[in-house]
Amino acid sequence: MTQRHPWAVHLLFSRPAVTPDAVRAVDTIYTALIEAGVPEPEVPRLERLISTFVIGFAASEASGRFAPGTPDPRSRRGRLPDSELPGHSKLGPWLDLPVDLTAEFEADLDDIRRLVEAAARQQE
Repeated sequence: MTQRHPWAVHLLFSRPAVTPDAVRAVDTIYTALIEAGVPEPEVPRLERLISTFVIGFAASEASGRFAPGTPDPRSRRGRLPDSELPGHSKLGPWLDLPVDLTAEFEADLDDIRRLVEAAARQQE
């Protein structure tokens, strides 16, 4: 959605965070987590994780960070000596690979799903 309508994500940050529609959206996530068997004390934290993940990804996409043809921000590491970026130096071969952001988003959702399932198993 943010690629077709990048302006839409900015509405998230230009309006009050607690509107009736926003509360309904959160309640939908609460209900889904409860129905998945997540212990009630864990539901608010997992809702925040899910909401923050989705909003953050949408904001990054809308701001052009993930736009096709945009230089990867990780390429900025070349402006600093390797000695200042030991993590980047170690991960260089993987950081230079192209990123399929759709696949990464789906993988991240799978990670969140597994986290929710693990929380639900704690209830058993």
